Amino acid sequence: MKLQGFIIKQPSENSKGIIYLGDDYFASQIPREKIVELKKNWYFFWYHLYKMSLSQIPHNDLISVFVCWDDIIDELKKSERDDYICIKGGSETFVRHDLLFYPTEEDEYEYDLIYVSRFFPDKRCDIMFNCVQYLLEHNYPCNALFLESYYRDEILKKKYLTLMHDMKLENHIEIKNVTPDKVNSYLNKSKLSLFTSDIEGLCRAVVEILLAERPILAYKNTEALTKTLYDKRFFHFYDFQTKESIGEAALKILKKGSFTNKGARQYILKEKRLPFKDLTEWVKEVIDAFKLIFEKNKEYFNENDLVQIENINNWENIRLID
Repeated sequence: MKLQGFIIKQPSENSKGIIYLGDDYFASQIPREKIVELKKNWYFFWYHLYKMSLSQIPHNDLISVFVCWDDIIDELKKSERDDYICIKGGSETFVRHDLLFYPTEEDEYEYDLIYVSRFFPDKRCDIMFNCVQYLLEHNYPCNALFLESYYRDEILKKKYLTLMHDMKLENHIEIKNVTPDKVNSYLNKSKLSLFTSDIEGLCRAVVEILLAERPILAYKNTEALTKTLYDKRFFHFYDFQTKESIGEAALKILKKGSFTNKGARQYILKEKRLPFKDLTEWVKEVIDAFKLIFEKNKEYFNENDLVQIENINNWENIRLID
């Protein structure tokens, strides 16, 4: 039996290892006794990827370090546990979004709408299509851009492309794949960004949009963790996942003709205090937390067991352990 995760520190004699205990299928399907057995040689940490409660995190009582947002922090404070450490953040915070995304001065806009997302059921790409169709039906000549993430459901993508064809939107929606360093330019060349997810974690695209001080139209009743960022000073909202609801709201904004979001960047950095780090800094913060745990438990922390940072990549170089 295998456990999927990525390793920060290998175990060695008199020194436990440190491994990410995911909240995905692999961790949840492993019998409890196997996880307890692994605990003899490993410390576990967890970080926020999706919106979930503490009870939904598999084997959460065996996890020593949580990299999480306020909802999980609050739940842990209410629990009877006193043997954990929380670090504010998640998978969204080991990229320097604050350096990659910022407002630029543009003489003209290339796109009316921009949608930074991926083909995945909870993202509700169909709502973006409906928005474009509504604008066209109401005589607004919409030119939209779909910046697609590389992590996608290929089967669902084919269905959505068929839907786009059936809705006669192929000449109005451009789909692109670009590297992260190019996204900021496209955000700044677009009048309005969309957020349509039913549920997810803290959407990186929304954070990026706000850092770039671009207007955003968001689904008001989402169950995404992104909702913790909602503030009427920096968001426009639509109420229902229907063509009319998102379309009416988008048309009103586009007709108004004001395409700035002043103060949104400082809101993210100063008011919400989202902590952006590079991967090296992010991993170091996790390691420093574990050093406190090793010290408390009078255990030896062997620096020689640390995995080199270039070998730590939580999306691709997944380690498997027995």
